[in-house]
Amino acid sequence: MLSMSTHDWAPLWEQLESDRPSDAALLRAPTLEVGSPRKLPEEYALFEAPLADYDVVELTLFDRPVARGRVAYGDGFAVVAPVLPVHDDDALGPEHIGAVVERLADNAHGEGAETVYALVAADAVEHYREFGFADAD
Repeated sequence: MLSMSTHDWAPLWEQLESDRPSDAALLRAPTLEVGSPRKLPEEYALFEAPLADYDVVELTLFDRPVARGRVAYGDGFAVVAPVLPVHDDDALGPEHIGAVVERLADNAHGEGAETVYALVAADAVEHYREFGFADAD
């Protein structure tokens, strides 16, 4: 069951064009407090692309895309979609997801968002808590 929130995040979720996890929990965090406790080796890089309805952050290993996340912006808040592997054979660890989510939150802050929401599958909730998220109010 999803918690209520102080922002109407659902329209932004629709902009992200992402499937809603069936066992989803709604989490939120102050954008400046989102961070990954596990840093990636220097052979990884993050790239950003602004699109019409959302922005994309892509994690690469050397020049190979590994993971991708999306963020949509509202008035003072943002919503991130689950970070997904680019290729079926990519195994994403918490450090990969954390790096992308951290950059998405940084971008959201740069767009004026003080809060970021994430609709997270049950098996990823604890990782997101490590990144600075808590249950939405």
